[in-house]
Amino acid sequence: MHVGDYLLGLVTIVLGLALAAMATAIDRLVKRRREVRLDAVTILAAAFVFYAVIANLWAEYVHYHTVTAAPLAEGATMIVTFMITYLMAALVLPDEWEGKLDLRDHYKNVRRPLWGLFGLNALAVFTTNIVRNGAPKLSNYVSLAIGLAISFILMNVRPRIVQMAVLLGVLALQVWSLGNLEISG
Repeated sequence: MHVGDYLLGLVTIVLGLALAAMATAIDRLVKRRREVRLDAVTILAAAFVFYAVIANLWAEYVHYHTVTAAPLAEGATMIVTFMITYLMAALVLPDEWEGKLDLRDHYKNVRRPLWGLFGLNALAVFTTNIVRNGAPKLSNYVSLAIGLAISFILMNVRPRIVQMAVLLGVLALQVWSLGNLEISG
């Protein structure tokens, strides 16, 4: 086995735990649906995080399935990136509650930490790309700027219509980009 196989295994475990956290939360929401008041922004945020987990899994498979050597710094930055992704997945939906649950209230309570983690994730991805590829390209700076802007807007802008518009716009771009996610090999 090569180092890429080990790193890919680690990626799969951490992101698999992220998916499991989301699936468990959804399972509990469905089972106790009579006690739950749904909220569109919370559902859009969960869809956004779900897509981020899947896109990361695909991207890392494409990268690591052929890697035979990697510096320790790459593994370390990658682990930080996926731990942050896991925390986002664990935070976006409630996993336990007593009595009635209003998803709008849940989102109000987790909005700032959730999108703060997303900003940290953008920085971690940027750092990982520098470790992997050396000096960053313009596209790396653009991706970082977009990620930090989205994080700042979703953390600090309160009107729900703005939150919804940003999440819908980003999700639309993500769905449009699905054609670029390919697995081969």
